[in-house]
Order: sequence, then C-alpha cells, then structure tokens
Amino acid sequence: EPGNLINVYMYYNNELISLNKNIYSTDETSQTILLENTPAGVYNFYFEDLAGNTQLFNGNAFLNVLMFSEVITSINGKNPIDYQIYNSSVNLKIEQEKQYNTRSIEIIGYKNGDQIQKLTRNTIGEYVFTEYGLYKIEIKASITVDGREQQIYKTLHFTILNEKEAFKEFSYIGLNGQTITKIIRDGIDVTNEIKKFVFEGNSNTSVEEFNNAILYNLNLASLMSYYTTDPITGEIIGDLDYYNGAGHYQIFVDNQNSLIDSQNFTFNVWIRERNVKILLNSSLEEGGSTTKAIIFTYNPYLIYTQIGECAIYLNENKVIEINENSENTVNTYTIPRESKGTFIVQVRSDSGNTELSFIVNKKEPLSTVTIIVIIIVSAVVALGTFLFIKLRTRMRVK
Repeated sequence: EPGNLINVYMYYNNELISLNKNIYSTDETSQTILLENTPAGVYNFYFEDLAGNTQLFNGNAFLNVLMFSEVITSINGKNPIDYQIYNSSVNLKIEQEKQYNTRSIEIIGYKNGDQIQKLTRNTIGEYVFTEYGLYKIEIKASITVDGREQQIYKTLHFTILNEKEAFKEFSYIGLNGQTITKIIRDGIDVTNEIKKFVFEGNSNTSVEEFNNAILYNLNLASLMSYYTTDPITGEIIGDLDYYNGAGHYQIFVDNQNSLIDSQNFTFNVWIRERNVKILLNSSLEEGGSTTKAIIFTYNPYLIYTQIGECAIYLNENKVIEINENSENTVNTYTIPRESKGTFIVQVRSDSGNTELSFIVNKKEPLSTVTIIVIIIVSAVVALGTFLFIKLRTRMRVK
C-alpha cells in the first residue's frame, strides 16, 4: 500500500549509490537487497517512510555492514577505479585498518614493472606515489571470522601521466567497462573526428551506429592516416588522407561498475607536432675535439613548447632542467677550458626518452710551464736554424 512505502538509501564508503538491478530486486510482498560479488567496503543503509520516520538499529539510524571480501582501499579520498589514469600524485589509503589482525597488512608496489624499494607514507597513513609511470599495488592482510584467520587481498593498477610532457603517440585501452565519452583537443570537441580512426573501414558500421558508437580504445599520434570509406558498404571512396593529431587533449572516461552505476574520471595528454627538431647549438661540431671551452646555446622555453618537460644531461649528470617556467630567451652553458674528457650531450624527456644525443671531446689545455718550454724550444730551434744558415753562407763566401 502507498502508505507503507519505505525508502531505502544505501551508502558505499560514504558515497550514496542507487539501488540498481545488480543488487536490488522487488516483488509484490518484499524488497530484497543482495550483496553478492560486490566490492569490499563499508555499506550503510538508511530506512525512512513517507512520514519521515526512520528505522533505528540499536539506537543508530544506519545499519552498518562491513564487507571484507578483499582489503578496503581508497585513492585520493574516493572509491578506487582500477586502471585509472591520473595527472598528479596518488594517495592510497587502506581503510578500516583497525579491523585487520595486528601487523598483518603487507603492501608491495611496482612502477613500470620494477619493485619500489621503499614506499612513502604521509602523516595520515596514506601511501603517496608521485613519480610518473605505470603502477601495480599488491596488498595482503588477514582478518578473524568465527575464530578462524582468513587471508584477503587487493590488487590495484593505475597510471600517473605527465600532462606537461609532449608525446609522439599515446594509446589508451578501456578495461573493466571503461569507455571514452568525450575528447576535447585545444578546447574543441573532436570526439567524432577521432572516432573515424577506430571505425573507419568497418563495413558493418552504419551512420547511426557510428554516431552512437562507444570508444573502448584510443590511439593518438602526431600524424594519423586513414582512408575515407562509405559508411554503409565500407568501400574506399577517397584517397589516403592525413589528420594532424598534435595538441593538448582532455579525455573523459566513464567507468561502469556492478555496484556503482558509473564513476567518471578525466585525464590530460599532450601530443607533440611531427618532426620536431630540438635546437641545441654547440661551438664544436659533433664528434669534434678541442682544447678550448665548449659553449652550448639554446632557448629553454622553445624546447619546452616542442617536447615539454625535459632536461639537458652531460655524461648522465642533469645540468639544465626545462619546464613551463623556463625563460623565453637564449641561454648558454659552458664546458670550461680546464675540463677534459669525452662528453655525451643529451636532451631527455621527463619520462626518460632520449630526444637528442651527440658527443664532443675536450682535450686538456696546455699548462703555462708547457707553453713556456715550447716557446723556449721554438726559440732555440729558430736560433739554431739561423746560425746554421749564416755559417753555411760564410763557408760559401770563402
């Protein structure tokens, strides 16, 4: 009966979520909420009738349920999305830490496949990750249920992407129900333009299907090529065409979840212009040798606009850092006259890619004593030569 209508509100890790068909069902006599194969976390239920009366549970307005099918975590204060891309640091917290058995929590982190030797933790207990790269975090803990100890686990994947580094190309594959809903390039919506690189040439894609198509993957590059095809037959109706993919992108991603209707996130990526030539001029030609000082000239801001954040290295030593705050002026860097050895000069992007590399050789300059000795020897040789000539001249006269 309408007068007996009960409103049920459910919160997951303090986030209000809808009672979707995956967890909620109803018939003529009952309403059923079934938490099965749902994410670990804290579930809070609130019951209220039309008059505003609430159901109390031991004096509490909420019925609290803790699900420990896996270790409960949060990232940057929100429910984590596996394989999410971030443009800034990631703060990972193990929630409900007191519920686990004492000293049972173990966490191992990997960046780009290599184990992180020491994890950083802040004052509120969050594990902090700041370096750019692909991460995999493995967490293990134990809980006691009905007097028996049980091991539970959690594995998280995420990427920290530098939006201030210009990439030659970038690929994104939506995993676990992730789909791209919108693509903005330099402030303009280019979603439909980008779609054709995924669906172009598919004879089964009609105009309507193309307009409603969902992007599960994305491949961006400085220059993308494609053939124009008939949207119904799939036949090629034009010559090979090209698309300039350079620009600053904002990617909107929708993440479908069995419990939470949808979780959205965005990330930024910068695609560079094609055939970028970095201008780092040297007073000595590549591979050359000299005893003089070697002077390099460059415009740091110009280099930044070409490849983004980077640095100039001499024999693995970072000597110049370049970023968005670098001055738009011609600068110099000098290998002094007193130095000696072979110098490998490199420009490396922030992710470690070598953008420019060449070698110069710096010979040891002559010391003052050596120069004096050479002058004296030269003078003696010159004097000896002069006397020799004079004597031979006199001998001929006689």
